[in-house]
Amino acid sequence: LAVIIDIKWIEKKPLSQVGLCFRGKDVLFFASGVLLAVLFCGVCVGVASMIRGVNLFPAAVVDVTHPYRGLLAYFLIPFAEELFYRGYFMGNTFQRMSYWQRSALSAFLFSLSHWMGSGYSSIFMFIFAMAISTFLFGFLFNNLRVMTGSIWMGFSLHWFFNFIYSCIFLDTENYDIATLTVFLLLLACVIVSSRWVQKRIQTK
Repeated sequence: LAVIIDIKWIEKKPLSQVGLCFRGKDVLFFASGVLLAVLFCGVCVGVASMIRGVNLFPAAVVDVTHPYRGLLAYFLIPFAEELFYRGYFMGNTFQRMSYWQRSALSAFLFSLSHWMGSGYSSIFMFIFAMAISTFLFGFLFNNLRVMTGSIWMGFSLHWFFNFIYSCIFLDTENYDIATLTVFLLLLACVIVSSRWVQKRIQTK
């Protein structure tokens, strides 16, 4: 809310400056983010199933469709984070810095805000779950902001991933497997999306 008030009424800039666009294609971007979140977790369930030797998909479907955590409980925090880190920070601050410098700084601050999270079983898992993976998520969300021109795809991926990941993996023996799998998926997505962004920057 503070970001919206600042941009709209204090700085008197369009909300598109912070990625709050309301175009028809943003609905598609939002849906694509949800689909990407489902694919991420689907791969994690598949990998955990192979390693454990047990089909975890039926239990995963039950956990998501009958969650003990509310679907909207994860809605506001991801929206606020996307609006600030990907919207305000990337779109309205440090404009003299290169995109990659701003993106790295934004991703680091985003990661830093998650370092007090729980769920890791060792310092090794803390490094992957709360440090490296959140940094990669931040970098990916920054790239999605550039690729789509808004925060909606990053927001829906952020929101829905948090929801289904917590329902399926949090406080379970599959958490470590899922975290390492997410790390590898994120690394691949960041590399591919960064190449696309680099090409776009070069053509400007």
